[in-house]
Amino acid sequence: MKKLSSIYLKKLSLKNFNPNYYNWVNDKKVNKFLEIRFKKQSKNDVKKFIKYCSNSKNIVLFGIFLEDNNFHIGNIKIFITSRIHKRAEVGLLLGEKKFWGRGYGTKAIKLTTNFAKKKLKLKKLYAGCYEENIASKKIFLKAGWKIEGFQKSFWKLNSKKRTGEILLGKHFK
Repeated sequence: MKKLSSIYLKKLSLKNFNPNYYNWVNDKKVNKFLEIRFKKQSKNDVKKFIKYCSNSKNIVLFGIFLEDNNFHIGNIKIFITSRIHKRAEVGLLLGEKKFWGRGYGTKAIKLTTNFAKKKLKLKKLYAGCYEENIASKKIFLKAGWKIEGFQKSFWKLNSKKRTGEILLGKHFK
């Protein structure tokens, strides 16, 4: 059995992102639990988002890259919501479906958690996922995060149904 490639995180820029990113954000399987699913994303929308994050003092947008060939398979974002309280929200997008279910999401969360603690000196990370998004919940839990709560009827799942949000967190002493 072939050993899985390791991953690394690198700040995402217009120079190093995978052109398939445009396809990821418009793919119904990839964006099923993302807010971007409500509006088709153009190449320009994606470029604007990357530029916006690059210029923000409160956002760190990393690309998730395979070590053996530098292939960009997804993104992970740290959004510092309070410098006073030293907390940030984390969001994950694993866009390349052939890498789903292989541990890359968990590894990316672990690397991001370590970066947030050691480099950004944050004390609290949090994330939310749709109640139906079992894969995302498992990724965070395997990375050492805890379920901290649940909000009923938080998200519009589709035109007929609302769903709850699982609240996940990681606290540093």
